[in-house]
Amino acid sequence: MTVEQRLEALEQNVRDGARQARRWRNIAFGSCALLVGVCALGADQATDHIPQIIRARTFEVVGPNGVVMARLGQARGDGTLALYGPDGRPDFQVGMTSTGTKISLANESRRLFHVATEEASPWAGLTLPDRGDTPD
Repeated sequence: MTVEQRLEALEQNVRDGARQARRWRNIAFGSCALLVGVCALGADQATDHIPQIIRARTFEVVGPNGVVMARLGQARGDGTLALYGPDGRPDFQVGMTSTGTKISLANESRRLFHVATEEASPWAGLTLPDRGDTPD
């Protein structure tokens, strides 16, 4: 092998090495750009899953067995919050009319207390029933 052939072979090896280095550099930059794009897309979607306002007529919290554990909604046209036991029966309820003239707190068997006002009067009446007594 002559000196010129050896020099040509070395030059070819240098060109091949430079081409491989360029290829790996392009792969690395492309991978970094793809990773940044995926992270940016994921960060953008994470904030979109939290709505500012949720509107519905009734909200229910359901346990793992499908039984309603809590309900926030309307009963007889008035707003109520009801909490239910594991058997699905109401344990606790609190509600108020849209005008705020009646507020009730009840458990499964009876109303615990009831506050009512007359719209024309500044005074409120409080009813605390005895056991077994269930006022209107």
